[in-house]
Amino acid sequence: MADVSFNPPCILLVEDDAISRYATGRILEAHGWRVVYACSAEEALRRLEDRASAIDVLLTDVHLSGRDGIDLVSSACTDDPSLKAVLVTGYSDLALPWPTLIKPFTDTHLLRVLHSVLGVRADAHSPAEL
Repeated sequence: MADVSFNPPCILLVEDDAISRYATGRILEAHGWRVVYACSAEEALRRLEDRASAIDVLLTDVHLSGRDGIDLVSSACTDDPSLKAVLVTGYSDLALPWPTLIKPFTDTHLLRVLHSVLGVRADAHSPAEL
């Protein structure tokens, strides 16, 4: 298991809906995660370029205005094959090659998916417990 207790994971949260972006970010921050926000795929790619080594997981909605989340993850992971990604969607019938979080989701489910992607204990609720 990864030991990240002194350096909480950093999530790049990409969501074009301000309410959803704020709500998801607050959940993560309340559990001690570091969050970098982006409201579009283009902004996310700029943030990745600026902070590539500091981003642990790219968490993005599939349906974004403009360039979609699938294209974003594909581009970002091509540029950095070690980057972990989770796609968020309201459609349970999408077959995607990356881990997927189906809306609506609970705090617990969000954290469980991120822990799984990072390869850390599933019962940890905050980075201090990882």
